[in-house]
Amino acid sequence: VQIQNADAAQAFVTVRDEDVVIAAQYEPAQFILTVEGADGSGSYSFGETVKLKADVVDQHTFSGWAIGSELPEMDAEALLQSEISFTMPAGNVEIEALYTINTHMVKVNDGSGSGTYAVGDKVTIMANEPETGIRFTSWKVNDGSATVKDAASMKTTFTMPDEDVEITAQFEKVSYKVTVNNGNGAGDYQYKDMVNLSATPQKDGMTFSGWTVDKGTLELSDASQLNISFEMPAEELTITAHYVMTKYTVKVIDGTGNGKFTAGEDVTVTAEPTNAAGDKFQTWTVEAGEMNTKSVDMTEPSMTFSMPKNDLTLKANYISERFELTVNGGSGSGSYAPGETIVLTPDQAQAGMQFSYWMVQADAAPVFETSEELSYVMPECDVIITAVFETKW
Repeated sequence: VQIQNADAAQAFVTVRDEDVVIAAQYEPAQFILTVEGADGSGSYSFGETVKLKADVVDQHTFSGWAIGSELPEMDAEALLQSEISFTMPAGNVEIEALYTINTHMVKVNDGSGSGTYAVGDKVTIMANEPETGIRFTSWKVNDGSATVKDAASMKTTFTMPDEDVEITAQFEKVSYKVTVNNGNGAGDYQYKDMVNLSATPQKDGMTFSGWTVDKGTLELSDASQLNISFEMPAEELTITAHYVMTKYTVKVIDGTGNGKFTAGEDVTVTAEPTNAAGDKFQTWTVEAGEMNTKSVDMTEPSMTFSMPKNDLTLKANYISERFELTVNGGSGSGSYAPGETIVLTPDQAQAGMQFSYWMVQADAAPVFETSEELSYVMPECDVIITAVFETKW
């Protein structure tokens, strides 16, 4: 038997005078697999098992596979594995290994800038405004290999390394000078140190009447006493002992009416019915000294009383009518008045995820909102609103 074009699908056979059996032979078809971001590109037979493994990329983390053609056996969960296998279909396949740059945590102690950053990001850190009597000195890297650009600056930067970083703003106490005229106790003090001053009971036929602060903003609650003590403020002071008729000091916190008054003199102190923060006046309280509170209405913003024979400190107290809104996974957190409208937007979804809905938790059962941009009216209670994300199919 002679077969012409035996490797073609159609061939010609010359048969002699005898029976002949001719069989067609087949082999698996070959198709092209193109792989980006990993090894494995090449020709594969239909039905052949293909195994791929993602590369290890410096400063990056494998995030999944992107397939340019349909592979029914590869679901979304399987595509997140760094090692995959599938059966070669009857067609060419394109597949890409995806990687995301590594991110790490930055923890800033006594400052701002904490968060998650990608390797190589420029991280800006800012020391907290120093408390009274304290000044910033420098930054200290507690953990990690970060190099701070200007360690002596409250606001500075560093380049994010491929590891977590913990950094601390360092502070020190400041000393202030106290000058005393006609008395004892001068010296250098730190903020909130206890300062003790003393004066002579009589001087040049005059009776001691009190102390005055000639330099500084300190208000003395017991200025009529020979021996006085106070916490050192964050400033230099000059204090003088005077010899005049005795008067008693009234100090008003969050209101007006400060001054010096003789015993029995009518004194009026005044507070705003509503302060700048929107809080309502509640009552006066005696913070230092004694007075006859039964003879006056302590709940009136404007109050007149008879000056007692002692220094007095009164404080105006207010009640807040604002509530806290906490937004997880989006923007809008803060303190708001009832009825105020806040527009919430979700954070950028991570790779492979998409926004699904808002979960609103107030003083009742959770409420679910599907609008991505949510206009929310603040109720008379604290609220927690969470942006919920789902896998993008």
